[in-house]
Amino acid sequence: MGDSTYSSLSSGIAIDGNDVYVSGRLIDDNYNSTAVYWKNGVMHMLSQSQWDNAVTYGIVVNQGDVYVVGASQPPGLLYWKNGVQVMTTTSTNMAATGIAISGSDIYLSGNSVSANLNTSLAAYWKNGTMVQVSTLNSYANAIAVNGSDVYLAGIAVPDNIITHATYWKNGVATQLSSTNSNVSAVVVDNGDVYVSGDSQPSNLQLATYWKNGIAHVVQDNTARSTGGSIAVNGEDVYMSGSQQIPNSTGLNFRPLYWKNGVPVLLPYYSTGGAGQIFVVVHPVSN
Repeated sequence: MGDSTYSSLSSGIAIDGNDVYVSGRLIDDNYNSTAVYWKNGVMHMLSQSQWDNAVTYGIVVNQGDVYVVGASQPPGLLYWKNGVQVMTTTSTNMAATGIAISGSDIYLSGNSVSANLNTSLAAYWKNGTMVQVSTLNSYANAIAVNGSDVYLAGIAVPDNIITHATYWKNGVATQLSSTNSNVSAVVVDNGDVYVSGDSQPSNLQLATYWKNGIAHVVQDNTARSTGGSIAVNGEDVYMSGSQQIPNSTGLNFRPLYWKNGVPVLLPYYSTGGAGQIFVVVHPVSN
């Protein structure tokens, strides 16, 4: 799927009918990046020029239109619609991290830096208008919209030391962990709120998901791990992520996913991690 000349990383995935869309970036030997997305394995450039250090964070498809959220130089609140860059604001104090579409409304999760530049404030933008959800040091990493409810997920750092996994529903915060923890994704399924990330119930960082605020730590708890994206199918919860390779030196990780907390290892070369996950339900033939 990637360009054979350069390294490539994926950041998000979307399904529309029989088409599979993946957002990501290419990286050259000097660590310069180019924002791209792939449709059914065919690459489409998003960067305005090659190696402009643009990155992508996620992708959604709505009524045939392809939206990719990301960042570039110069900084600002950025997404691409059908490959065309849309810069909502060029403020250096704002950055987008996630995207959701509801009807004709476009929601971006992200962060706004305070006037004194010492504090990041979790926020989301609806059609370019900012809604700040926290006055404390905080970061928003993902967003989901369910009807009229907006769910923003990320971390709060009120003491500037401990990161607390948190989500905000319509601006009201729910702290998910009292120990160091992080958040990667949020989904809402049948009224239940699922947040994926990692926590430290002991001295080890472990992939974790929270369902309606209750933590579910992965069962393979002997190696460091981090949670990525999350998907729900009926009673089954799938979370992608990475886990430290046993008996390896340094922080070498392998990709995997967990189904209801049980690990399913994926093939890997040297090191890697699984970023996004989705579930496709096929109808049963009679």
